[in-house]
Amino acid sequence: MQLSEFRYTAVLVVQLTLLAVDLVFNTFIHRYLANTGISILLFVLQDIGQLVAIAVLLITFFQTNIFQAGFIVLLFNEFRSTIITGVGYFLLTLFVQAWTLTNRFKGHVYFYWPDGLYIFFVLHKFTSCLHYYLYKRTALSISDPKFYTDEWINNRINQESDHQRSKY
Repeated sequence: MQLSEFRYTAVLVVQLTLLAVDLVFNTFIHRYLANTGISILLFVLQDIGQLVAIAVLLITFFQTNIFQAGFIVLLFNEFRSTIITGVGYFLLTLFVQAWTLTNRFKGHVYFYWPDGLYIFFVLHKFTSCLHYYLYKRTALSISDPKFYTDEWINNRINQESDHQRSKY
């Protein structure tokens, strides 16, 4: 099933909006750490946004002929870095948020962070940049018609079988 232009545009707008919202959360969420209630609310909203972004990406994967033909491995190999980075970014987000709230509940001043939290904070920000790049690249490239035709699947299978024959 090939994506229609309207459907592709709508999905792409949703994906890019979710990335922009996550970027806004990452940029401004630490201004509200003094208020624990607002912090928890913003953290939960950010986590929900990330889960929805991953779900929308997976739904676009499920619509391809490759997935429907059962060649999930081909699709995973094509977009492995995006999937791994997305899950890693979500887990790092949860970890940094939990550690930040734990420090806050222990009564530490909101601008005091242990060295380990600084390291994970910087790693989280680096991973977020990588995730934004890979997610946007994947969202744009999943619209390629090759993922919606059987010809590309046949070529990839032939390449892999030729590669395995040359090993033996």
